Amino acid sequence: MPLCPDIDQSVSPCKYHLHGGFCKLPYNFRCVEWLARNTPSMSYSSMKDWASCRRRYYYAYVKGLQLKPEYQNVRMLAGSIMSEILDEIHKKTEDK
Repeated sequence: MPLCPDIDQSVSPCKYHLHGGFCKLPYNFRCVEWLARNTPSMSYSSMKDWASCRRRYYYAYVKGLQLKPEYQNVRMLAGSIMSEILDEIHKKTEDK
């Protein structure tokens, strides 16, 4: 049973297949049939994503989706907010 509902089994490889395991269809980034048979090359960042969050890896490297720029540095934003809060707390305690 094929993993991809759009696969054209009359042609090998599928008519939507692109070199490297990518897909021509606008809503698919990687060819799931190719991924099932082959091991894609992995960069350090893709291995880091796989190890930390497999869903993130799936969205980024299989579906081809990326985080919006405003969400990429959430940790930096949270850190700067916490820094400002702690500064205010320390200023108030020093005034006493």
